[in-house]
Amino acid sequence: MKKYNQNRRDFLKQSGLISSGFFLDPTFHIIDNQESKKEKITLGVIGTGSRGLGLIKILKNIPQFKLVACCDILPWRLEQSKKFSHPYTKFYDNYRFLLEDKTIDAVIISTPLFSHYQIALDALIAGKHVYCEKTMTFDSSQANQIVQKTKENNELVFQVGYQYRSSKLYQSIVEMVQNGSIGTVTGINCQWNRNGDWRRVAPDAQYEKMVNWRMYKEYSRGLLGELSSHQIDFVNWITGKNPIKVIATGGIDYWKDGRETNDNIRAVFDYPNGIKASFTCQTANAYNGFQILIFGDKATIVMNQNSAYIHPEVQFKEYGIIDGVTSATVSSDIADIPVNISSIEPTLASLINFTNCILKGDNSICTPDDGRNTTIAVQMASDAIEENRSVFWEEYN
Repeated sequence: MKKYNQNRRDFLKQSGLISSGFFLDPTFHIIDNQESKKEKITLGVIGTGSRGLGLIKILKNIPQFKLVACCDILPWRLEQSKKFSHPYTKFYDNYRFLLEDKTIDAVIISTPLFSHYQIALDALIAGKHVYCEKTMTFDSSQANQIVQKTKENNELVFQVGYQYRSSKLYQSIVEMVQNGSIGTVTGINCQWNRNGDWRRVAPDAQYEKMVNWRMYKEYSRGLLGELSSHQIDFVNWITGKNPIKVIATGGIDYWKDGRETNDNIRAVFDYPNGIKASFTCQTANAYNGFQILIFGDKATIVMNQNSAYIHPEVQFKEYGIIDGVTSATVSSDIADIPVNISSIEPTLASLINFTNCILKGDNSICTPDDGRNTTIAVQMASDAIEENRSVFWEEYN
């Protein structure tokens, strides 16, 4: 035990993790009410499906928000939102009517991907702060126009809903990698595996595409846009770079149910400095679920959605011939090191950041430029699959 503790402490010292405070439990302050206790942000939520309703529930934990309007084109979803709203909340089946309300300060856009661009653009024109769920837009052209529009009116806050950027755990991992604590990073492997068809029950055939929009190419980027994009955004963030090139493959190989988007994908991105990042997403096997592996020449970081640990890189030592042909090896007893960072739920943290940006002028944790770069990366992988070729960043700029 003494040797284990010493080896563990030696690794922490050499990597700088002790002095940087990564293994402390930081306190997360929601809002400094001294500045904003009398202020309220009047808010409208556009899109009250599962994600929209989830956000509405979380908003109850942020007293600076006042939910005054909800909008959805599906009547039963709009009806569901009434259970979590207030007597003064208004309800719309057309988002443009909501945007016409000059008393509304900000909107959350949690609609299907294909509609993000037009709603976000109209909201900016109407003078609303915007929290737009990922992926920011369907394609690079739309993303560029949103970036341009936000620059024309920089008094408006526009935040993209990559909530893991607001996680103290993820922020600490990014700092750890960027300051060289695990050495030179040579590769990153990401996966988000599930075992299920991803299909939702439509109450009537006429609503099939509205309910299962993720399965149709005209509405969605499929697994790349809905799941892998979180991890693509993380790799963009942790490297501080955009991918140079991507190769990818995918198919509808398991769920033969009329869907158009792939039920499995694999993509490999080339980043500057030789980093290769792989992304896997499948729906017929959930082994290890969500996971990110960051390979440094000193250690590997293993990340799950809400936890992480460091696996130190060790030199193996041969100790003899065991069968006349092969030699056996023995490794150091340095054990995996948990990264003990306390953090509030990432979506709540992201919405708190959005609040502070509006009320206090804080910087957005995920800007339109960040959203644009991830939109392009997702489109690159999608085009690589569809066109069966290597796709390059410069094609979209």
